[in-house]
Parts: sequence; structure tokens; C-alpha cells
Amino acid sequence: MDEYEEDYYEEDYDEDLQELLEDYRKRRLMECLTGPIISTMFHVVLIVVLCIFVIDRVVSEEAEIEVMLIEEIVELIEEIPEEKIEEPEVIDESTVPELSFESLDITETNDAIEDVSEEIPSTDDDLFSDEVSEIIVTESAYVASITGGRTNAGKSKGRKQHGAERTRGPQDLSLKWLAEHQNADGSWGNQNKGGLTGLALLAFLADGDTPSSKRYGTTVKKGLKWIIEGMKNDTIHDSHDYGYAICTYALADAYSITGIYEIKEILEKCVDRIIKGQSPNGGFDYNYKHSDRNDISFGGWNIQALKSAYIAGIQHPDLEKSLENCAKGIKLLYKDKGDYEGIFAYTSGHGSSLSTTSVGTLCLYLLGDKNKEFKGGYNTITSLGIENLQWKGNAWSLYEWYYATQVVFFEGGQNWKDWNRKFQTMLLKNQFKDGHWESPSNRESGGRHLSGINGKVYSTALCSLMLAVYYRNLPSISSFSKKKTEEVETEEEEVNLFE
Repeated sequence: MDEYEEDYYEEDYDEDLQELLEDYRKRRLMECLTGPIISTMFHVVLIVVLCIFVIDRVVSEEAEIEVMLIEEIVELIEEIPEEKIEEPEVIDESTVPELSFESLDITETNDAIEDVSEEIPSTDDDLFSDEVSEIIVTESAYVASITGGRTNAGKSKGRKQHGAERTRGPQDLSLKWLAEHQNADGSWGNQNKGGLTGLALLAFLADGDTPSSKRYGTTVKKGLKWIIEGMKNDTIHDSHDYGYAICTYALADAYSITGIYEIKEILEKCVDRIIKGQSPNGGFDYNYKHSDRNDISFGGWNIQALKSAYIAGIQHPDLEKSLENCAKGIKLLYKDKGDYEGIFAYTSGHGSSLSTTSVGTLCLYLLGDKNKEFKGGYNTITSLGIENLQWKGNAWSLYEWYYATQVVFFEGGQNWKDWNRKFQTMLLKNQFKDGHWESPSNRESGGRHLSGINGKVYSTALCSLMLAVYYRNLPSISSFSKKKTEEVETEEEEVNLFE
């Protein structure tokens, strides 16, 4: 082989070798890359598949858990018994429902009162807590506790204790009638407005009504406003100043259960006038004249007014001394009849009656003087008065029963049970269907207040007060004095009666 051929073959060889090497390198490269690429792709695909699987599983598990929880909660709710919530009874307190006396048992029977306790009644009914929320506390915590009987709970307890549940409807009707017959200016009647307005207001206060009460708040507020304005303007002097005394009594009672300062302010002036108008002998004469005339009827209202003011915490330097003199004045009118009985005269040298005896006896009780004179009057009331509980004849029977009922109530015992049975039946039988009462007598002797609207207001107020005897009454002066150390000063209520 010559050089030419060798050179040819060398060149040809080199080219073929290079091609082979190139091909080899490509194959090797492909072989090297294919595995990793396939492996990478496989792992990527695997990872993607795994991710999809895991995510789907997690979502499925969460959905299952949520469904399970919801199902369990639903099952628990279904297992809880459904409590029925009763809708509260809606009561319209602005009116009193019409009551039918046909449904009331007003027969003379012992059934309603046979289980009544013979213990001396008490109006301190342990309601000085949540149950006294309807009564606004005044200067004395003790005052609030003894007027606590005028709450709904206190009234219910008092009636039940003395077998008088059947009196609730008739008394509600009497207040409804009085509210409907109040004059536009807040007074009652067309003659002797002072006395009639004071009596009517006392009936509402006895039932626990105040200027803020839902049912009769406006009625009470208007009545108080009329009295306060009359006292400020010195225009209440009807019937020898009976009206002044009775209105003072109403103001004192109102202050006891409300603590309204505006009442206290005028009440202090009224108390001062009564004390200064007391006669030297301890009694009272018409128009507060200083004389020897000692009128037990006029004096009775003044004593009730001073007693109530004292209980309410009114401060006057001569109040206690005046009350002591009141007892002396009442005793001057007493006459011993023997056999532990006695009577009280209307005035010195004047005749006596059960009416005047009832006035004198109650006054001595309220003054804390239960000595010979009180006992004599009480025995006369219980020996003759129970028999006298008949709706006939006497124009002054209601006046007598108003005082006597309180006396017998305070003493309790069998006499009270007998009195309570007869007087309940008598009052309920003789109440008119619209709620008012009229005097047992149609005579007008000595009683201008016994005719027309004046007689109806007078009679209805007294009868309503009698039906409140089970929870209304304040204690005697002596009972109160024993607890005066328990007084707690509290704030007075700020109420504007003239808004």
C-alpha cells in the first residue's frame, strides 16, 4: 500500500471513528439521561399522585368529621326535652274587672273564719326585704316594715290570716268607685271637700297606692296635690276644721309610705298648727279654739293625725308632750259604769254613745294608754257593740264601726273572731253592685255629709278603710317607742307632685 492509500485510509478511518465515537457518546448520553429523566418523571408523577391522594383523603376525613359532629349535635339537641315557655298573663292594671256579687259567699257562717288564730293581730309581717319593693322607705326602716302589710303579699297574708279573702273583690270595687268619682281638681264631693278628700285618700293609701302606682297613682297624686295646695293657701277649714285634721292624717300616712319631701314640708306646718290649737285640758275644740270645750269626735281625728305623724318620724319639740296631753283630755270624758265597763261622752256634760265610746277607746290604744279607761271602753264595745252590728237605723253607725273595728282587731281573741264574722257579712251584703256604700240611715240629722254624692263618698271611704283593717293599721305609740332605737336614716324620695 503506497502512502497515498495510507493517507486515504487514515483520513477515512478518522472520520468513521469520529462518527462512531459521536454516536457512542450520544447513545451513552441518552442512556445516562434516560434513567434520571424517567426516574424524575416517575417520582414527579408519583408525588403528584400521592399529593392528590393525600389531599383527597384529608378533605374526605374533614368532611366526615364535620358531618359526624353535626349529626352528634343534632342528636344531642333532639335528646334534650323541649321546655315549654308560657306566655305571661297580660293584666291591664288601669282598670278593675267588673265583679259579680252573685259568686260571693256572703252568708253568715263560721266556715270562712273558723281556723283564724285568736292571737293578737300584727301588721309587722316580715316583709321588709324584696316584698316591700312597692313601699318606698322613709326616714325609718321600722316605719317601712310596719307599712309592709300594704304590699300585695302583705294584704294577701293579712286577709288569709283573718279569714277575709272574700273581701278583696268588694274592696277593689270600692276603690274603683272612688277613683271614678274624684273631681277634676283632685278633691271629692261638693261640700266638706277637705274631710271627704282626706278620707278617700286614706282609703287608697291603706291599700298601698302611692303617686307612682300603676292603677291609682294618678288618683293619689291629684288628691295629694289638692290637699297640699289647700294647706299652703289655708283654704281647708270645712266643718269646724274636721277637714284640716283628716287631711293632716292623710298627709302623715302618705309620708309614711312614700317619704316625699314635699309632703313632709307641709305636714310639719300642719302638725305645728294642731299642737298649738290644742286646749290646755288636752282636748280639742272646733276651729282649734282654746276653750274648756273638749270634743271627743273632733279630737279623735286630731289624735290620729298626730299619732300618724309621730310614727312617720315628724320632729316637733312639743309633739310627745302633746300626745301625753291628748290622753289626759280623753280620760276627762270617761265615765265608769261599773262591772268593768265604761263610756266616753261626746263633750263634758254631754251624752254618751257607742260611737263616742269607740272613739275614746281607740284613741287611748293609739296613745299607748291601756289602763282602766281603755279596758272599760273595750268591755262596753264588745258587750254591746257586737250585738249592734246591724245595718239599720243609726246615722252614725259607720262612724262607730270604723273606730270599734280597729279596737277589737288590735285586741284579738274570741271577741275579734265574733266581730270579724258579723262585720264582714254585714258590709258585703250592703255594698251596691257598682262598689259604693250608703249610710244605714237615710236621715240627715247632723249629717250634711250623709246626703247625695257626699254621703256616698263618706260611707264608701269608711267601709273601705274597715276592710283594710287586716293589714293597714300602725302600732300604738307605746309599741313604736320600744323600737325607735332601731331606726335607720335613709334618703327621702324626690318626687314632684306638681309636674
